[in-house]
Amino acid sequence: MDYMKMAIVTTTIHIPRILEDYSIIAQENSIKDLQFVVAGDAKTPAECKTFCDGIEDKYGYETIYIGLKDQYSEYSKLANYIPENSISRRNFAILKAYEMGADIIIMVDDDNFPVLRENYFQGHSIVGSAQYLNHVESKSMWFNVCNTLLEKHGAKFFHRGFPVNFRYEAETKIVRKKAKIALNEGLWIDAPDTDAVTWLNWPDLQVISYLGGLYGETFAIADNTWSPLNSQNTAIMRDAIPSYFLNPFNLRYDDIWAGYVFEKVAKHLGYSISFGLPLVEQRRNPHDYLVDLRNEIDGMTRTPSLIKELFQIDLESKSFYDSTEELINHLSLKFKDIKEGYHLWLQHF
Repeated sequence: MDYMKMAIVTTTIHIPRILEDYSIIAQENSIKDLQFVVAGDAKTPAECKTFCDGIEDKYGYETIYIGLKDQYSEYSKLANYIPENSISRRNFAILKAYEMGADIIIMVDDDNFPVLRENYFQGHSIVGSAQYLNHVESKSMWFNVCNTLLEKHGAKFFHRGFPVNFRYEAETKIVRKKAKIALNEGLWIDAPDTDAVTWLNWPDLQVISYLGGLYGETFAIADNTWSPLNSQNTAIMRDAIPSYFLNPFNLRYDDIWAGYVFEKVAKHLGYSISFGLPLVEQRRNPHDYLVDLRNEIDGMTRTPSLIKELFQIDLESKSFYDSTEELINHLSLKFKDIKEGYHLWLQHF
């Protein structure tokens, strides 16, 4: 199978040992056009640069480490906007991969380990292509993709960022159609990406399998149906990158609000968003769930208002860049944080 140029990007305050796993899998599947980009932060150990150089020497995949000094040098305004010790430093890895010509940019967390070796890159190669997929359409206009995950106790839970006012089961139907995929979110085994309230109630929550057969191993959501999107095990096509910015001032909703903006623009332009394969095993780094909850409350509270504004905005532009600029210009000053961040982000395209 032919693959476009792919980049795996991450930020970390550890040694990014997951790069070994992805390198081995890439070699096993004869993936040649692949690069890694790691964005450092204030707490990232100095050995990270040496480790990245070693990955390139050992496996032959170009591996770029962009530390704080380089971030401030190459992206000064944006680097001064994003605080240090923020997972939103991932933005600089995304920008670097974009500048280096990646067709598909895959975002991973440093605790995301690939599960199905034979299809990891195949799973994300759907991005940018036109595919016949099952599209899930919900009467509530919202679909919880975590319904496709089997938790060991049978617990039902929601994707982090799912609006609290739509957290109920709604009737769904399947529409099969051909659509071009702008973003693919691979799902997770072991620790799922759910919110702090859920983790406080079920600290031993564990996903044991993916029930992809319910809708197809990879499925999409319909034009009139929405879902949160995150920034782990998530691939975006090159042309759509201007529509995806992780704003640090949205705390643990940085990727969630980036996802809602992205989803609005992608739907306007006629693209679909898919979920399912490839899977990762999330061997979750230690979390203080009370701290996580504090960092989620503002996003949980304001998301219904953001969604309402997004639904009311009619876009006319014909590209991801222009549609994003049009969208943020129409947002009210209640979302000044989004507007400021995206204006800086769009200067790099």
